Amino acid sequence: MRDLKPYDYFRFILKGELSMKIRRVSTQVLICFLMMLFLMVVGCVRSDDVIPAAAATYSISGVVSGDIKAGVTINLTDAATANETATTAADGTYSITGLANGGTYTLTPILAGYTFNPASKVVAITGSNMTADFVATSFTGPTYSISGKVT
Repeated sequence: MRDLKPYDYFRFILKGELSMKIRRVSTQVLICFLMMLFLMVVGCVRSDDVIPAAAATYSISGVVSGDIKAGVTINLTDAATANETATTAADGTYSITGLANGGTYTLTPILAGYTFNPASKVVAITGSNMTADFVATSFTGPTYSISGKVT
């Protein structure tokens, strides 16, 4: 048998003649196509195209204890972002998540009729989750009255 040229493949098919050489050429073409496809895909991924991992985030959590536990608003502020808040659950727990490493945050508990110890707390995130606890005391201040006559 003679060596096949690329156009011979079509000539044999048109004549209806299938030979072992045609099958071998077909297999070689398929292997070549798959190798080219593989190289195209692998060639598109370079070592400097690696997507960096998402930055780790941390949380500040804690417990409000004392005269009241549930419904206390914990206000978180820092110099760079807007305020965030959390509300304590029935057991006094709260958590604020998604905080960046290296950030310094001020936490202030707020609920009308109560004072808290400490009144606020500064917490710095240093590569781990942090805690900040507060103690609530019911505040019943003096009662004032105003009297007079409007004319």
